Amino acid sequence: MNDLNKTAEYSQEIKAWLESGKDFNEGYLLFVRFSHNRAMALQFARKGASMQTKLEYELQKILERNMIIDRPVLPIGPVVKAQTNAETVIDFNVRIQNQDKKFELTGGKINPAELPEPVRKLYDEAAEKHKLMRSVHEQMKLAKKDGERAKLRKELIALDDRVSANWKTIEAYLENGTMPEVKETKAADPGTEMYKQINAARSYVSRGLNGLDKKTGKKRDETIAEIKKRFDFLVTNKAEVKKETLDALQKLGITNEISGDK
Repeated sequence: MNDLNKTAEYSQEIKAWLESGKDFNEGYLLFVRFSHNRAMALQFARKGASMQTKLEYELQKILERNMIIDRPVLPIGPVVKAQTNAETVIDFNVRIQNQDKKFELTGGKINPAELPEPVRKLYDEAAEKHKLMRSVHEQMKLAKKDGERAKLRKELIALDDRVSANWKTIEAYLENGTMPEVKETKAADPGTEMYKQINAARSYVSRGLNGLDKKTGKKRDETIAEIKKRFDFLVTNKAEVKKETLDALQKLGITNEISGDK
């Protein structure tokens, strides 16, 4: 096809998008087809709808060309997938920020220690799962495989649902004194993968420290290295570490600045 003859048609596609609701994904696909700028296309894929204004500006610039050529800089299938992944990351970023605001707003108004036990338990659980959400969210941003990303996304949704449900009950109590129903729960939801990983790391550190006196030489050094690895994991994921454990680690020269927050 003669791209010069098609320029009017391509221009109309871009104009229609600019005059419509400006769905980011649709505009992004136009950019991939007409921009010939692979680096920026990849940047849009990573950052998603947070670059909406920039995308509109770039498509407006393409409209000013004498000739618009349809030559995608990336395969369309992976582009759509990358965009979906980016939007998922942004969506959960917004959810986590909304929860941040809840904790900030109530932090100055209520003292968790003064709440009735059923409500305090919900508050403590919401705070713990909120921390887990941050950690899982970071893992999802770094995930390379679709299966891994889908698993983390499922975990995030479960955590978000639980935190939201807890807040609904907490707010009902704060507004009108409604107490939560006490239900039998199965050894509840330490079911998340992250929870299991954190518990496993804590157990390894504890067992490793307890058995260190029986080891010497290379075996002792290897055990200390493994303890350090597990401790780094706990610190990275902002998991609580007991003071006596921190003291024992410090004697081995295992420290981390973040651990001061624990």
